[in-house]
Amino acid sequence: MNGVMLDDFCHRLVNEGTPKGRLHPTDIAREFVDFFGLSTFPRMDEIKAILDNAGVGSVVGSSEVGGLRGYHTGTKNGRYLIRYDAADGNGAQEHTVLHETYEIVRERLRDLHPKVGLPQDRALCRQADRFAAAALMQPHLFSLFAQTAGFDVVALQRTYGAPTPR
Repeated sequence: MNGVMLDDFCHRLVNEGTPKGRLHPTDIAREFVDFFGLSTFPRMDEIKAILDNAGVGSVVGSSEVGGLRGYHTGTKNGRYLIRYDAADGNGAQEHTVLHETYEIVRERLRDLHPKVGLPQDRALCRQADRFAAAALMQPHLFSLFAQTAGFDVVALQRTYGAPTPR
């Protein structure tokens, strides 16, 4: 069945809860990393494989994203198609795909657990960015690396391939 692992993940979020008792984007990111086994420095091939294996859908780089960094659409088979701007650098591409992943998780949570209190959609993009950043730069490991690197911003950018603002 398509999306089984995604649905299992959503049920886990609701049934096991989060330490703060709410579904904050960074808490969801921590759970996502744990549930799907995302590595410390995830790259696009790994993210694509996880999303495909979890039944979420396919990820495609494109030059036709309509001025957006990316977007997702549902498909006839119940999976999603995530498109990202192929002209973006690696860190930005991964960030975009995880941003869209958060939006998909939110959609599934709303469908499976309509009574779960999720913040209103006005803040959705900001929340999706927080989720993506927390999944890519896992806070505990990021802080250890930052200290070890002497808080060298250039070294952090090189290591994490962080996207540059548009």
